[in-house]
Amino acid sequence: MSFFAIGVGYAVLSAVFGGLFGLDFHAGELPYLSPTIIAAFLTVFGGIGYILLHTTGLPVLPAAGLSLLAALAVSCTVLFLVVIPLYAAQKGQALSAKKDDRMRSQSRHLY
Repeated sequence: MSFFAIGVGYAVLSAVFGGLFGLDFHAGELPYLSPTIIAAFLTVFGGIGYILLHTTGLPVLPAAGLSLLAALAVSCTVLFLVVIPLYAAQKGQALSAKKDDRMRSQSRHLY
């Protein structure tokens, strides 16, 4: 239960403080270290672990192993379907804006 609470708390704090103060964490070329992926992993790991321990009666180690697999699967899905496409779009937008700025500055020199 504690990993679930940590994951949810981390997600809420990242959203609130990130939006409130304009904090934007970028892991550079390591998108798998983004707050979104970390929060998804912790939340799924804790949530699935809690469910498995309290509903199936599995021992701790098999429940932790299944929780780990589920958390990795969900984190990878979020990484490849959400985070990487958004980083690519953001990078493309930045390059497009830079190109537009160069074109504007060149057109000013022509007149």
